[in-house]
Amino acid sequence: MALAALIALLAVPTAAADSAPVVSPDRIEDAPSIKPDPYPDFDNFAWRAFIALNWPSLTDSAHRGEPDRAKTLGDPGPRVWETFKARYELFQVDSEGRPTAPEPWGTYDAANPCGAGIDNREKTLATFTPFMDFNQSAFLPGVGANPLVAQNRTYTRYEGRFNEPEYSALAVHGWSLGQNLPDPDHPAQLPIGSIAVKAAWRPLNAADTPAVRARYYVVANANVVDVAKTIAAGHIVCSQSDVALVGLHIVIRTKERPQGLWGTFEHIDNVPPVGEGEAREPDARQAARPIPISTPRSPSSAFGRPSVCPTLCRSA
Repeated sequence: MALAALIALLAVPTAAADSAPVVSPDRIEDAPSIKPDPYPDFDNFAWRAFIALNWPSLTDSAHRGEPDRAKTLGDPGPRVWETFKARYELFQVDSEGRPTAPEPWGTYDAANPCGAGIDNREKTLATFTPFMDFNQSAFLPGVGANPLVAQNRTYTRYEGRFNEPEYSALAVHGWSLGQNLPDPDHPAQLPIGSIAVKAAWRPLNAADTPAVRARYYVVANANVVDVAKTIAAGHIVCSQSDVALVGLHIVIRTKERPQGLWGTFEHIDNVPPVGEGEAREPDARQAARPIPISTPRSPSSAFGRPSVCPTLCRSA
């Protein structure tokens, strides 16, 4: 995958002891005790998770979220995290727009916000509420921050996915239906090993040449909310577009840190790195390509916040 990334991890103590970098479809379960900056154990935990979740996946409904061990990391096909349950598969609605119970894990049979007849194996960047996949979290309940506009004049789109332990817990407690919601006296208890992924995608257009596209993990013909058509119709209308992955949040709940360990990854071209010569990462500017998300004067991450990418970017 032509994805390069930024890691931003919490500096918290955890338990296991596995610090050897390995390209494998198996992630490690926890991180050992933290050493001084640059926190190699957390870096390793995050990279192992990144590699394992980006392994090509089995695609049948009985093996959602499982790696295809007959393939290598660079082989084509949907990634493991892309076969997790999508946010829209958890938050289902009926024909009247009322919340309904989600389907069991081992199936792709769920209503799709882009309409009937769309296979949920296809990439769908949409929710049942128009434009919910456009806004960033403002870290306030029910409040969304502004959309992020890429340099090719498209809106960055966001996709949330959950692995089986997290999806099943959210479904069985009725939380996706607004029932039995956690509160300070009854906090949410999600199983160890729960994983949530949030991806940032940049729709591609004529401004993106083959040389630009070659630097990304690209999904062709994704079902993407069409802004003009949706506004005109008064309901969600989707069009197909090739999309490039520009950012990935991974949250994993571990035995030692049940509130979750966070890894944040961004494409190396999003923000121009600092440095000269060998100290400078091979970003878009060095490759004589356009910078896709920000400009040198206005740095911004794929998740809408100022990025520390100039000092922490690493090549995958």
